[in-house]
Amino acid sequence: MQEKSTIANDFNQKGSEFLRIEVETGLTFANIALDEEPGSEERIRNQANALKAYQTVLRLRDRVENAGEETNRRIQNGLDQLKSILERLGEKLN
Repeated sequence: MQEKSTIANDFNQKGSEFLRIEVETGLTFANIALDEEPGSEERIRNQANALKAYQTVLRLRDRVENAGEETNRRIQNGLDQLKSILERLGEKLN
């Protein structure tokens, strides 16, 4: 049973790190998109990448358990910022 617990802990640690990095990556793409000319290929591509990161984190975050209060807060704060920028870019999000 100890091995199963170790595997679960490792999964949760790696999963929370992935979510944190994915949020940061999405924020980078979103901020780049804001600086691009509306309708440009660069803006469209970066906005799409930011949206994909946002959707990925929303879809996967419930699979990661016990990430820790600080990590969860950082991920949620990043998601809130990302959502705000995406909405400024014209995305309709729930």
